Amino acid sequence: MPNEWRDSLPEELRNKPLIANAPDLTHLLNNAIDMESHMGRSLTIPLPDASGDEWSQFNEKALKHSKDLIIMGNKDDILTKLGKPADKADYKGDPDKDYSIDVDGMKETAFDLGLTQDQFYSLLNGTQGRINTQTDTAKATLDTERAALYDEWGAAKGNKLEAIDAMMNLFNFPDATKESIKGNMPAEVLDAMSRMAESISGENIQAAKDKTSGASLYTPSEANALVTKTMEHEAFRDKMHPEHKQVQQQYLSYLDMAAGRKPKEHYAI
Repeated sequence: MPNEWRDSLPEELRNKPLIANAPDLTHLLNNAIDMESHMGRSLTIPLPDASGDEWSQFNEKALKHSKDLIIMGNKDDILTKLGKPADKADYKGDPDKDYSIDVDGMKETAFDLGLTQDQFYSLLNGTQGRINTQTDTAKATLDTERAALYDEWGAAKGNKLEAIDAMMNLFNFPDATKESIKGNMPAEVLDAMSRMAESISGENIQAAKDKTSGASLYTPSEANALVTKTMEHEAFRDKMHPEHKQVQQQYLSYLDMAAGRKPKEHYAI
């Protein structure tokens, strides 16, 4: 029977494509010999840490089996042939991108690793992309936290920012530092600076405070406490009290500030 040679093999071997598709044993053996010959002619570039003997064997094999391959004297010559620039300065990035990373440092690392121009380009842009994503995430978190602080400050926001600005002027902060603090400082640091500014005495600080009806602006939490305190004032409900209207005005201004609104200069009572 023509297939007796296949029937004598274990089932897992009989189902292998190389064996299942072979019409006879002679054909199978010829295919195996051809595959072995092809593998003998195949070339695999040694790894970067390969020994000198491994590179010599590679060159000898390449010379034997390929007429068109240029045999190099060392691995750097071969890597250059594959696309590695001759000098680290020859690596190119995207001319339309603004890189915040150390491009020159990455060129030196890429050159030491033997990267091609394409590999360097992918590494450079991939790294910058990850940094951009991290920066955007951090900026979004910063903006969210500062917005929450501004909500907490309510109508006193302008007052507090002006006090911080006046304090920085008082202590001669450089302009670049002031701009960085205004736009990039975390909420907790900005809040701490606000408390520091409010604790400093001096005409510059006091002049920076926004006054409305002779009273400073307050945060909602501060205003809530003042609402309660004002309601306890003896003049609050006593219409005959000489300070009744003044206390009522204060009470209504505190209600506005407790809601995060800037108070009016005068309320109709």
